[in-house]
Amino acid sequence: MNTVGESLMIARKRAGYSQGDLARMLGVSISFMSQVERDRKHLSYDRLALLPAEVRVAVIEAMMSRMDIERKQLAALVYA
Repeated sequence: MNTVGESLMIARKRAGYSQGDLARMLGVSISFMSQVERDRKHLSYDRLALLPAEVRVAVIEAMMSRMDIERKQLAALVYA
């Protein structure tokens, strides 16, 4: 399973955007976008909403998958 950052990078490339393209759309630096794709920084929900739809959907799906895994891990600890 891909991380949120990896999902963003894959979706960005599939949609034909560069890191610079997304950085301009979001009003952030290319360096920041690179850090997001490496899961060192995270996008705010306000910035997430500015992503092109085809990229935004992939990122939200990755976030939801991550949350589901974390819920299952927490449940395993609670009910162990």
